Amino acid sequence: MRLSELAEGTPIRLEASRDGEKKTEIWGKIRRNSEKRCQIDIYYYEGLNIDLNSPDYDIEAVAFDHGEKKIEWINRAEVGNEKKEDRLQEKRESFRIYIGIPVDCQIEGEDSFVLLVDVSEKGFRIVRRESTALKEGTFAELHVEDEEFDFVIQGIIVWSKQIDDGKIMYGCKLLKEKSSEELLPYIKVKQKKLLEELTREIGQ
Repeated sequence: MRLSELAEGTPIRLEASRDGEKKTEIWGKIRRNSEKRCQIDIYYYEGLNIDLNSPDYDIEAVAFDHGEKKIEWINRAEVGNEKKEDRLQEKRESFRIYIGIPVDCQIEGEDSFVLLVDVSEKGFRIVRRESTALKEGTFAELHVEDEEFDFVIQGIIVWSKQIDDGKIMYGCKLLKEKSSEELLPYIKVKQKKLLEELTREIGQ
């Protein structure tokens, strides 16, 4: 089975190794997919943040689509500026963990609710309903309450993207070391719970 044949929502596991030693393991779900690119919501990862499309690594990919199915992984360098088909699009400094909960947010002195899409050790992404995008460099403070966690993270907007009518997604870089310290325990617990939910779904 090819990567581009997987339906949105399909659970997937990726394992990268080099010289027989495992370097990275990722569990997640297909978020968007086509012959040109594949994006996944990452539920769990361990190991190094590496380029999964690099020819330096051996990649084992398994999809859980009515049983385990091995995925044909095209794992070679890009030629010129063209992207190869059936490739995972992943060029981040840190893997992002899917969250998907509404949180209190303060931007430019205004209190509102935003959707916290995902977080990483370096930053976070939010979705906000508005007509005009905020400028890069705008300060954003989130109050995250999720089960036993209650903390504040601060960041600055580094990019924005219109995702549909009236909604804009923002990528934010963590502003302070304290925000990272607050976020790391949350990421670890969230990973564990998301992986448990995913494995239960796979086993059903």
